[in-house]
Amino acid sequence: MSRSVILLILLGLCLGTVHGAVPTYSISPDTPTAIFLQEWHRTEHSPAEDTQSVLFSHSRHHPLELPGRDISLTTHISVPNHGDLTKDFLLSIPVLLHTYHIYWNGTPIGHGQYDSQENTSSASRHHRIPQYHIQEENTLTIDFSTAPFSSGGMVYPIRLGHTEEVLLHNRKDLALSFFLGGIFLTTAVFHLLLLSYRGRRRTNTLFGLYSLCCAGYVCIDAIIRFGSISATHVFPLLISLDFLWLGLILLLPLFLLSHFKASYRHITGTLLTVLSCTVLTMARLSYYNIIPLDWAPFWYSVNLLYGYLATLFAITIALGATLKKRRGSKTILSGLILFFIALIIGTSAQGVGNSWIIGVSVLNIFITIAIGKQLSQQLKNSYRSEIKSTRLELELLKRHIHPHFLLNSLHSIVAWIEEDPPTATRLITHLSRELRYLMAFAGQDLVVLSEEIKLCQSHLSVMNMRKEQSITLQCSGDYRETIKIPPLILHTLIENGLTHGFSEQEEGYFLLDCHRGEKDFTINLSNDGNSRGKTETSGTGSAYIKSRLQEAYGTEWSLSGGPVGGGWKWTICIRNIYAYRNC
Repeated sequence: MSRSVILLILLGLCLGTVHGAVPTYSISPDTPTAIFLQEWHRTEHSPAEDTQSVLFSHSRHHPLELPGRDISLTTHISVPNHGDLTKDFLLSIPVLLHTYHIYWNGTPIGHGQYDSQENTSSASRHHRIPQYHIQEENTLTIDFSTAPFSSGGMVYPIRLGHTEEVLLHNRKDLALSFFLGGIFLTTAVFHLLLLSYRGRRRTNTLFGLYSLCCAGYVCIDAIIRFGSISATHVFPLLISLDFLWLGLILLLPLFLLSHFKASYRHITGTLLTVLSCTVLTMARLSYYNIIPLDWAPFWYSVNLLYGYLATLFAITIALGATLKKRRGSKTILSGLILFFIALIIGTSAQGVGNSWIIGVSVLNIFITIAIGKQLSQQLKNSYRSEIKSTRLELELLKRHIHPHFLLNSLHSIVAWIEEDPPTATRLITHLSRELRYLMAFAGQDLVVLSEEIKLCQSHLSVMNMRKEQSITLQCSGDYRETIKIPPLILHTLIENGLTHGFSEQEEGYFLLDCHRGEKDFTINLSNDGNSRGKTETSGTGSAYIKSRLQEAYGTEWSLSGGPVGGGWKWTICIRNIYAYRNC
């Protein structure tokens, strides 16, 4: 099948089906009824063309009309046993941005005047059809003119039926739309409040904004179609719907790209943003006569087709995540498929008024369930990691403030008090400073890097004086940054190096080199100690460091260590560190 045939099929799906006869609807006179009038026989007249007769099946929004045309929409209404009628009929038309006349069996039942320059209208939403005008077979005709250089437009659904039923259905649809809008708004607030949750700010922001666009679109669309608002205010509301529509078709794929950490998501997101803005803008430029108005129907069809393609792209992202067995991907994929089906039904010729809105609601519920499960699991892991970190912290504190450590330090102090009082005083000062830092860090999740360095320098001073060594800590790079890291991780690495690398050396050094990247922060800690000595990589100290990094940064970190020329080197890399508020 050629590409042109495929394109024609897709465009046909967007524009609706074509029939060869005037459609006929039936209303029972004794049963309260309100029906949608979706299919019309359309006749266009223009000075430059002969009369054209085409029947369109409309969805919710009528395509843009061409300038300077007189247009007639006709449909047939069958009312069996019309003599049993006891009440009038009511015709409810949400918006007619035209100068128009409405005829029932040739009798005028309503008219309106729309001034595109002043953006004012004398149109009425409801038109009463007296029962004495109703016959067994009836013809409803809407004649309207589109002013040159003004697109005009008609917003569906058009309802016809018993007065009470028409008004009741309108109120029900309005209430349903606001109920669903409230669900979307609640979802948006929930995810925007989760911005404080570490590591998921971009994802929560995108889905929160997407839900906010859903809430705005559903509510404004309901106000236009069912609310008590004059046609004068419809045009700016339609413009606002354009921006919300852009959010709907753009933010969903961007959210999924971020949520599943898809490859090339930044480049893909940029291209998607440019393409979405282009498609939306081209369809709306006819409002301001920047592009010929004759192009508008084509761009509106492209706009709807692009909505389908954007949804299919979102399904592709979720499908790829499912194949990679990402958590929650199956749930989101199921919601996207249901939403796509509802989107097709809601915009097709036989569309159900609120089906696509319900589809969006189902999608939001599925996504919220998937995110909720993932968040619950992350909270459980964080809780377990916190318990493990607390236990390891207590073990490390017991090791640092072990009676053996204090006893040896006190013995050294006693010896120097007799032989060298000034040295004893310095040892007491360094020891008290180290203990003060240790007690201050206890219970903290993160500490400033410079404070951790001061603790390490105090510890080296104590150990140098106790063992009569000369081990120094040299710092370079971005070590003066106010970056926060988990407490005692550098202290643990230095103590490990002293124990295993400098047990037989009197002199040496530790070199701390910090580097701040655009998004990452790297800490390199190397020494010139004995690299052949036993270095702890899986004991309590190493387990503590990994646990604290896991608790603070999730999976956005790496820890590696190994011998280098004449020494040992540890490297800690924290990715996306600036996304964490406390860092």
